[in-house]
Amino acid sequence: MINKIKNAIRKCRSEFEKAEMWKRFLFIALSLIALIVVFWIIRFLWGILPIILIPLFVVGIDKLEKWSIEQVQKPAPVYQPQLDGDTICDCMQEAICAAATMLELQQPISARSIIFAGHPSSDGLPRWWFRAKKKDAQFGSYDVLNVRDVLMDELEQAFVVNRNRFSPGTDGLFLDVCNDRGYYYELAVIPLNKRTAPYISQKLEDTKEKEEVFQVPEVTFSCSGTATPFLRKDPWIKYRKRLGIEVDLDKTPHIGIWGATGSGKSWLIKALVAYFLLKYDNPECTLSVADWKGQDYDFLKGCRGYYNHAHYGEALIKFKNILEARIAGKNVSLNRHLLVLDEWNNFLTSLTVSEKNQYLDDLSYCLNLGRSYNMNVVIGSQAAHAEFFGKSRDSISCVVGLGQISKVTAQMLFTPYTDEPIEPQPRGCGYLLLDGQPLQKIIVPYTDNTAPIENIMRDRCS
Repeated sequence: MINKIKNAIRKCRSEFEKAEMWKRFLFIALSLIALIVVFWIIRFLWGILPIILIPLFVVGIDKLEKWSIEQVQKPAPVYQPQLDGDTICDCMQEAICAAATMLELQQPISARSIIFAGHPSSDGLPRWWFRAKKKDAQFGSYDVLNVRDVLMDELEQAFVVNRNRFSPGTDGLFLDVCNDRGYYYELAVIPLNKRTAPYISQKLEDTKEKEEVFQVPEVTFSCSGTATPFLRKDPWIKYRKRLGIEVDLDKTPHIGIWGATGSGKSWLIKALVAYFLLKYDNPECTLSVADWKGQDYDFLKGCRGYYNHAHYGEALIKFKNILEARIAGKNVSLNRHLLVLDEWNNFLTSLTVSEKNQYLDDLSYCLNLGRSYNMNVVIGSQAAHAEFFGKSRDSISCVVGLGQISKVTAQMLFTPYTDEPIEPQPRGCGYLLLDGQPLQKIIVPYTDNTAPIENIMRDRCS
């Protein structure tokens, strides 16, 4: 390409040199005229260009500003309830059913209890209104604030499960209204989106301030015939609801409580024993306690059924003798009798091999045959190894693990019955496995006033 240009220039120069003088002069003159014309055209355009461009620029900026203002002030698109209507109804139904299950109530009778739904309120926010009949929702005995908390939590879970069914831009569901209207609850659900987010955020702040006023007192244990030392942990932590777990010695005759030192094991044993002594009061329930440490049950010193460190093994031997007498028909009394073996593993560790095997056989005998004769055993231990229980561990149908349960103990007690990971728990919290029921997280009520518990144990241990 460069060579062609050079050749063209050489050719033009050669033709220009060959041309006559007047032709050369004409060529130069025309070239100058062309340069002058181009110069004036450029100068003219340079002069009028600002006159043309400045108005166009001003008009463009003005239109851009107007467009920006319109975008900012443009109202949010109107939420169309019909897009998510069925899904919101399904989520509300699932929330009511799940809340009824959480509160251990009967699930709703009807598939839906909706009277009206799906129109904006006076403030312009889209609300879906429901009327849940109390006879369907079965929440009649609960305070409306507690019902709202439970429903809100379960509504959030239902949204997560059905999220792919909602229209784009819907990020959640918020239970805005929960009013007690006599025979029904009036409920209103607001979908969470950009338009409703500020309102919902403010409503949550207001609710948080109100909750600080309604502080629930510390959990206490009441010595009454219906009190239970086991509370379901999740309802208490989330909603401060005391949902007890009943233990029936006719169905789960023997209880094993495992936990390290400081887990609350001894306190639970005392609370549980007091619960049984009151529950099975007619005919009178009697008690024997083997206290290895000699500290947790020192208030029983002097009682006929109390066995300290030196006489720990005698408690099991006498319990077995009573059971054998009942089996043989020599002891006509079938009153319920409780045996407490606290720190069982430490007691066995102090024995010789032959003594240990003998006590293991005695324990296995009592656990296998005690149920039919109202003879029940409550065992407290720090370890669940087979060397401390032999095959008798399978006869313990109520299993409790408290506090920082070791991985080995958790695998022995709970892993065969659940796929959930067993996590360490704080003092007074743990896991409960009742025969035939799923594994449950529990919290053990506590009170500083132990006199009622000690009095009832002292009375039945005399």
